[in-house]
Amino acid sequence: LSDEGRFPGHEVPLMPARRVETKPKKKAGSSGASKTSARGRGASSSSAGTRWEWAAFTNSARHDGLELRHWQRVGANMTEYPYAAFNTRLERLEYTDETYERLLKDPHWTMADTDRLVELCWQLDLRWPVVADRYEPVPARPLEQLQARYYFVAHTLAEHGLLRGGAAYGRKDPALPSATNAGTPTTSAPASVHEDARYGISSRSRTFDASYEEKRRRQLHAAFCRTRAEEAEERALREELREVELESKRLKKSAKAYAQSAAAHRAREHAAQQQRHQLAAQGGHPYHQATTGAPSSS
Repeated sequence: LSDEGRFPGHEVPLMPARRVETKPKKKAGSSGASKTSARGRGASSSSAGTRWEWAAFTNSARHDGLELRHWQRVGANMTEYPYAAFNTRLERLEYTDETYERLLKDPHWTMADTDRLVELCWQLDLRWPVVADRYEPVPARPLEQLQARYYFVAHTLAEHGLLRGGAAYGRKDPALPSATNAGTPTTSAPASVHEDARYGISSRSRTFDASYEEKRRRQLHAAFCRTRAEEAEERALREELREVELESKRLKKSAKAYAQSAAAHRAREHAAQQQRHQLAAQGGHPYHQATTGAPSSS
């Protein structure tokens, strides 16, 4: 393979024909002639294979007309390169000056900074680490603020039907309130308008919490920067906590069994006491009744 990506002398890479070896089933009591015939049929079927050809193709996701080649089955008419469907592009958010002043204005963001952020998100397909690296306006903003601002703009435009090709595009709904500062967009619009992969928004980004995301990233960074000694200490603490939990469960089980036993003992004592009271009310102690109430032998 040359530096230009071409094979020398217009040669193509080897692609052997795909053959499927079949073994005929042996039938009980079959003669030798039938076995020979079966072997012959198996060899004949295994000799046939799928044929391939070195064919040219173009990728509709490219706009330079580049023609490449690959192996494909003979007779396969591939009208569209199958992997072109995965080349999805982000749509660019568009808004006018009047829309920005009415819906998207924020005291911590200028229109120029917002335009720069939207342009970077469109060019880089919302690859947020790269967007944060390329975002240059002063003051420098953390990644979570960039995400919160983009999602706020996108969802606000979606709610008011201002996303081109969106579920509510062109809808005129004066009942929807205008947003005057950054935060969670209004919830008057149906949830379907917030699900649009062409603009990188979904129900999760609708409720994006910058402070929570910042805390989560900080915890992940702290976990990533732990030393081996800290990891060993954490494992030891987890093991100690596990032993404490097991001991706590054992003690709770013992306490429950003791409480049940004590309750049963109290119930027996109470029943015996009630029986003694009943006998006393009928004429005294049962032994006294047996001796005084017996008939005389004389």
